[in-house]
Amino acid sequence: MYYIEEAPVAGQSRKLLSGVPELFSLYSSFISRIDRKNNPALKHTVDSLVVGAKTEEERVRRIFYWVQDNVRYIAFENGLRGFIPHDAGLVYGRRYGDCKDMANLTHDMLQLAGIKSYLTWIGTRDLPYRYSEVATPGVDNHMITTYEAKPGQYIFLDATSQHTPFGMPSSMIQGKEALMSIDGKTSKVVSVPVIPKEQNSIADVSTLTLDGTGLRGKGQLTMSGYPKIMQSYALDGLDETNEPRYLKKLLERGNNKFFVDRYTIRNREERDQPLAIDYEYHVQDYVQKLDDEIYVNLNLEQPYANDRIDPAKRRLPRYNEFNHTTHSRTELEIPAGYEVEYLPANASVQDPVLGFTIRYERAGNKIVQDKEVYINYLLLQPTQFAQWNAVVDKLTAAYRDVVILKRKKA
Repeated sequence: MYYIEEAPVAGQSRKLLSGVPELFSLYSSFISRIDRKNNPALKHTVDSLVVGAKTEEERVRRIFYWVQDNVRYIAFENGLRGFIPHDAGLVYGRRYGDCKDMANLTHDMLQLAGIKSYLTWIGTRDLPYRYSEVATPGVDNHMITTYEAKPGQYIFLDATSQHTPFGMPSSMIQGKEALMSIDGKTSKVVSVPVIPKEQNSIADVSTLTLDGTGLRGKGQLTMSGYPKIMQSYALDGLDETNEPRYLKKLLERGNNKFFVDRYTIRNREERDQPLAIDYEYHVQDYVQKLDDEIYVNLNLEQPYANDRIDPAKRRLPRYNEFNHTTHSRTELEIPAGYEVEYLPANASVQDPVLGFTIRYERAGNKIVQDKEVYINYLLLQPTQFAQWNAVVDKLTAAYRDVVILKRKKA
């Protein structure tokens, strides 16, 4: 990246892009060019949103959700329009804008509600730069609003991410540095947190019964954090034909003879609640029968099985959108006339980047498998490929172990 740190201007040396202060000075000049106009309709909307809110945080939440719900994101990069936001009233009236427009609208609406916030420049994870390394516009390609809930406690408001709940940054800015405009003359660089794997959870609980050589199941799938956000985007706009097709792909397990019999989706529009899918299904030709024994693999889903990385072919890090944890509980009803001949051994590996735990137990007339798999990296470095492969090998081996049921002797 080439840039000019200092140059003679009118016969005197002038710093241009020699550090964060100069970069912020450039950005401030862009913000000062906003053609701000009073908009009574915008003020009326803000007043109606905050009425009855008991806390400042609740007022911020309502305004943020209103922008997400009512302003469509459309990107603009045309000359200086790539840097200068439109006036908040204009964006409010048009109901569309780019990231700068939506950030400025959110910021102004908070200001009208008497809440302090900061216009903030940031680069998405596509740009692996820090301000201390390259203090130029090449570090940034995005703009958001930052709310300081408590001194030093920042909430990053990215209204372009339509389904992101209040309190979470959009996944594409995790771990990045943000440049906040404290006022027209001062700025502050802060770090966006990386959301821990426990907050990005997928939980699946299902009960199974044997149906000849197949299985019939009933379960509930819940998703929180970024997994919910991704699925909310995927479900947007699906019609009566495409939604069942998508749900089949999402829920598919066992083999390609998997069929969803019925389903319901809850909390699709509730950002602060987990997305929940209640479903019933059946899988054909999954169970193996031999003489008086039945073989059932309770690992109907096998994430990361055989997902080895060949270090001879891959020299670059592997990208991951977000850390997450997947937990499943599968209960198999023991059919009448059968007893448990073999129960797989428990298996567990706890590693910094990939880990799993698989436990089996008998509970009454059921066999219960409790399984958890987690991913805990945003960039898997080549030096970590060997440890990744070692865990994948152990996980794949654990997936192969099956439950054996045997017919009781008369």
